[in-house]
Amino acid sequence: MAGECYPEAEGELDFHHASEHLWTPARDPFKDEESAHDWVGSLLKGVKRRGGSELLPILEGLLEMAEDEWPEEERQVLSRETAYFQKHSSHLYYPKAKRQGFPLGSGVMESACSQLQGRFKRPGQFWGESGEDNLLASELARRNGD
Repeated sequence: MAGECYPEAEGELDFHHASEHLWTPARDPFKDEESAHDWVGSLLKGVKRRGGSELLPILEGLLEMAEDEWPEEERQVLSRETAYFQKHSSHLYYPKAKRQGFPLGSGVMESACSQLQGRFKRPGQFWGESGEDNLLASELARRNGD
């Protein structure tokens, strides 16, 4: 739906979510926390500075290596997380987002949505469609200083 309504919009994967998805496959093969931290930290630094272009080849290479060396369960985790980054490869343009002044996380947007929903979805509140439209327009005008 977003693609239909906003075809020019560029999606961005929340940096915290990207971090979580890199930590998941690092926990088992790196038996000590320091090695896992170094590996994930280096990947995240690269993604933040240069985008995701280097990440997929690294994960895919690791997956290939893991084929012979890792237990099945760990390979499945790595395979799932590699597929996650393949799916979101066009959403890893953090350097561009930073240059444009966009946040790297979704917290700001989630907070705004939560605040707006709180105005209109509190327990016991019921609005007709026209009343809700008018309230939303008033609230947005207030927030925009209009």
